[in-house]
Amino acid sequence: MTSALLLGATKGLGLELAREGARRQISPIIYGRSVGNPNAITEAPHGATLHRLDLQSRDSVMQVPLPDQPVAYVLWIAGAFHKAPLEHTDPDDIDLHTDLHFRGPVHFLHRFLRHRLEPFHLVTIGSVSSWRLREDEALYCGLKAAQTAFTRNLAVELARDRPGARVTVVNPGGLNVPTFWEKMPQDLSGFLDPAMVARFVWDSVAEQRGPYREIQIMRPKPAVVGSPPLIEYGPRCPEVLDGAAPRGSV
Repeated sequence: MTSALLLGATKGLGLELAREGARRQISPIIYGRSVGNPNAITEAPHGATLHRLDLQSRDSVMQVPLPDQPVAYVLWIAGAFHKAPLEHTDPDDIDLHTDLHFRGPVHFLHRFLRHRLEPFHLVTIGSVSSWRLREDEALYCGLKAAQTAFTRNLAVELARDRPGARVTVVNPGGLNVPTFWEKMPQDLSGFLDPAMVARFVWDSVAEQRGPYREIQIMRPKPAVVGSPPLIEYGPRCPEVLDGAAPRGSV
C-alpha cells in the first residue's frame, strides 16, 4: 500500500483524513500528542501506524521515529484554535501555539526532508484565517498565514530539488469539530463537515498534476446545514481594515 504521513491526525479533520486515506488503500502513519492515550484515538484506521509526537517538545520532534517505508504523502494538519487579544494572551500560550502551528512542524519537516530524498506530495491544511481579517485572533491568524507562506515557498524548493514533488495548500473555513472549539463553545450546525472536507482533499490530491495548488473551502452565507461549500482555487489576498468591522467567521 501507498503510505501517508499525517502530522496531527489523532482527532478532528486529521483523523478523518487518515480514515479516508485508508479507504483509498493509503496506509496512514499518524503522529500526534494523543497517541498512547486510550481515550483519545478510539477509531483509528485498521493497520495505522501510530507515533506519539509532542510538537511543543524539541526532544520529541527530534527523537520520534521517522518512517522506514517510502512515503507518498505528507499531510500537515496540526493546530488548535486561539481567540484573545494579544495583550491578554499568556506568554505560555504564545509559545504553545507557535510550537504547535509552526516551529514544531517546520523542525519535523526539516528532519523528514533529510531522512527521505524521494519526491512526495505535501498537503498543508491551513485555514481561511490565513487571509481573513478576524477580531481578537491576531496570533492564530498570523500563525496560519505563516504556515501558508512557508508552504508556498517550500513548494519552490521541492519542485527544483525533487522533480515530481507536488504541494497542495487547503484553507478550510470553520469545521464541525467540537474538540477544536472546546475552549470557546459555539453553535457548529452550519460548519463544514470534516468527513466531507477529507473526501474533497483526497479527491483534489488525486487529480492534481502540477507542482502546486491552493484551494479555499468556505461555508456559504448564510450557513445552512447540508449546503455545499464554496470552493475557490488559487491564493487569496489578505483582507485589510477599511474602517468597517471585521467579517464574521466562515
